[in-house]
Amino acid sequence: EGGDFQIIADHLLYSRGMSEPFQFAELLAEPRDIELRLVTMSRIEGDVTDGAQPVAGAIVRLVKPREDSQQTSMVMSMFGLPKPGKTTHSDSNGHYVFEKELGGTYEVSAEKVGFKDSTEQTLTLAEGQTARADFVLDAGGVIEGVVVDEARRPIPDAAVRILRESDDR
Repeated sequence: EGGDFQIIADHLLYSRGMSEPFQFAELLAEPRDIELRLVTMSRIEGDVTDGAQPVAGAIVRLVKPREDSQQTSMVMSMFGLPKPGKTTHSDSNGHYVFEKELGGTYEVSAEKVGFKDSTEQTLTLAEGQTARADFVLDAGGVIEGVVVDEARRPIPDAAVRILRESDDR
């Protein structure tokens, strides 16, 4: 049959390997070797604390940075859309792990209700490398209030966000 095909190989300790696309009919007419390269996976791990004690249940986020990531994150936040990236949670000891990651540059951050979000850490991983990113979360404050309409009637279930204004305004 027509169309492009690819051969895929998987292994628990490696990332998925895929061949270049090929035409099956061409391969039958002229056999050739097809190479698949499996890459040793990388790993990111660390601990989330409040400076003294582990912070269990913190959301740790792993994102491949993009040039427009700051603007994209701001727009997503304004519309209440989920933050990009892959997440995991810190365990009862504050430890987290991202396994089976490809080499490359990543931004890692941690957050938990009741704490200020961490600053992003940028990590560059080589194939098969284990990198560490630890986070200290500072206690956050609480803002309370009621959202009202122009007649000062409460509006239930309104989504509320806090945004930091840019210094370059």
